[in-house]
Amino acid sequence: MTPLTEIAKLKIGSRPASRTKSDKIEDLRAIPWVFGWMQSRHVIPGWLGAGTGIRVFLDAEGNARKKKKQRLALLKTMYNQWPPFRALLDNIQMIMAKADLGIARHYAGLVKPVELGETVFHELKLEFELTQEMILLVTGQKAILDQNPTLQRSIQLRNPYVDPMSYIQIEILHRLRAAGVDEGDRKALEEVAFLSINGIAAGLRNTG
Repeated sequence: MTPLTEIAKLKIGSRPASRTKSDKIEDLRAIPWVFGWMQSRHVIPGWLGAGTGIRVFLDAEGNARKKKKQRLALLKTMYNQWPPFRALLDNIQMIMAKADLGIARHYAGLVKPVELGETVFHELKLEFELTQEMILLVTGQKAILDQNPTLQRSIQLRNPYVDPMSYIQIEILHRLRAAGVDEGDRKALEEVAFLSINGIAAGLRNTG
């Protein structure tokens, strides 16, 4: 789902993308892994698990309505009065605002077999929606980043300029991963892929 192979070829790090010559997830270094998810607009390292974590906390005493209200009140108090917790939720909001699940779905189409990509994307989408719901519940906002309208507006204005680069990158990745690409074409396609990676990172103002 991500341009990890292309990121690994960029001359931007002091160490290789993987600890060994392996494509296993456990051998992959954190920075390229996070960078890849940012490029594909999933940005899962910034929010994955937060929604489930909050929901589990709210439901920890069972389904008793009173207990749930008390726990929610506690989270609201923490958000309003404890800066570290507020910073955590606000950072999650910021990264979610830069995500685009509509574009991410197209990156999921890079996965083979296609059914696997669709299954994984569906699970990620459900968790993203849950996280958004839980963040808004705790913060009392109507929309993500309502507490920071300047940043909210900035991201809304920037994203439409980044989106075309994402679609170009998806097309380039499809071509790079197609069978029978000759070396000359591969080099030219990789150059465009590298440019798209730099452009998306600059536009989102985030590598992960």
